[in-house]
Amino acid sequence: MKKSLLLLVLVLVFSSSFSQTKEDKIEKSKQLLSQLKNGCLFVRLATSQTKIDALKNFGKKELAEKVEKEQYLENIEIMNAFKNHYKFGRVYFIYSDASEKVMMSNIDSICLNDKLEVDYSISPNCKSVFTAQIGEISSITFGSDIIGLGLMDDQFKPLPTYFPGYVSKRDLIFFKRSANKMVRMLNTKLEETYTKYSQK
Repeated sequence: MKKSLLLLVLVLVFSSSFSQTKEDKIEKSKQLLSQLKNGCLFVRLATSQTKIDALKNFGKKELAEKVEKEQYLENIEIMNAFKNHYKFGRVYFIYSDASEKVMMSNIDSICLNDKLEVDYSISPNCKSVFTAQIGEISSITFGSDIIGLGLMDDQFKPLPTYFPGYVSKRDLIFFKRSANKMVRMLNTKLEETYTKYSQK
C-alpha cells in the first residue's frame, strides 16, 4: 500500500514537472513570436571575401571572379526568397562582416538594397532584433550542425530548439530544398504557431 502511494506521488510530481516545463516553453515561444512579429529580422549573407582574396593573391583572378559571381547570385536568391515568402515581420539584409555591429545594436548604415549594396538611407527602427542565415546552423534537434535555414537572436545564438525556427535544407534523402522552399516553410511554421497560441 505504501509503495503504491509512493509511486502515485512520484507520478504526480513528474507529471506536474513535465506540464510546467511544457507551459514554460509555450510562454517563451509566445514571447519570441510576438517580438519577432513586431521586431526586425536581419538576414546574414556570406561574402566569401577571404576565399576571393586568397585566389587573387595566388594570381587566380578568373577563379576569384567566378566565386564572387556565384556568391552574388546565391545572395540574390536568398534575398528574393525572403522578399517573396517571408511575411511574418520586417526583414533586412546584411553582409556577414556587419555581424559585430548587430551584436552591439548598431544597425544603422549596414543594410543592403536590392543590388546588395550598403544603403545608408535604410535606418531600421526595431523594438527587438533577430537574425537568420541559410548555411551551417547549430541545432541540438538534429544532433549536430545542419545545413539549412535557422533563426537566431541578436547575438547570433540559435533560438531554443522547441521554437519553430529551423528548416533543414535536406528534403528526404536525395533531395535538397531551395531557398524559396525553406523560407516559405519557415513562414508557414511561424504563422501557424502564432495563430495556434493566439487562440489560447
